[in-house]
Amino acid sequence: MPVTNMIAFIGGTGLLLILPGPTNALLMTAGAERGFRKALPLVVVELMAYAIAISPLLAFNELLGAWRAQGGMVLKSVALVLVLVLAWRLWRSRPGAGNGPLVSGPQIFWITLFNPKSLIFAFAIFPPVTGATDLLGKIFIFAGLAILAAMAWIGMGMVLASKRQGNIPQAWLGRMAATVLCAFAIYLGISVVAEAGAMFL
Repeated sequence: MPVTNMIAFIGGTGLLLILPGPTNALLMTAGAERGFRKALPLVVVELMAYAIAISPLLAFNELLGAWRAQGGMVLKSVALVLVLVLAWRLWRSRPGAGNGPLVSGPQIFWITLFNPKSLIFAFAIFPPVTGATDLLGKIFIFAGLAILAAMAWIGMGMVLASKRQGNIPQAWLGRMAATVLCAFAIYLGISVVAEAGAMFL
C-alpha cells in the first residue's frame, strides 16, 4: 500500500471509528458502569460484528452496483429499529440485585452489526483493494484503530464515573445512554426519509 494511501486510510478509518454513534455510546456506558478492565471484552465483540458486517459488503461491492443505495437504506432502517428498541430498554432499566449490566455483549454485537458506518468502510474507505497483501494490511490497521477507539470511549466512561466517585445510579446511566441513542435515531430517521424521497419521488 503506497504511503499516501495508507495515510488516507488511517485518517479516514480513525476519524469514522472515533465519531459518536450507538456502539460508542454503549461502550462509554459500559466503561462508566463496570470500569475499564471489565468492559474490555466488549471490544472483541465489536470487532467480530464489524468483521461480519463489512466482509460481505466489501466482497460483493462491485456486484451490488446500483443496489447499494437500496441496501444502505435497508441497513439504516434496521439500525433505526434496533437503536430505538435498545434506547427504550435502557430508559426503562431499573437497578436491582437481580439485574445484569446495562450493556451486554449481544447488545454491542447487534448494534455494531447494523451500524451504518459499515457501509462507509465497505464502499468508501477500504476500496480499492489491490491484492491480498493490501487487504491484510488494511484489516490489521482497521482492527488496531477499532481497538484504540473502543478503549478511548470506555475510558471516557470510566473517567466520567471516577469524577462522581463511582456513584452514578444505574438508572441515570441507562437514561443518559438512551438519550444519546435517541439523538442518533433521529439522524438515522432523517437520513432514511431523505434517501427514500430521493429514490422514489
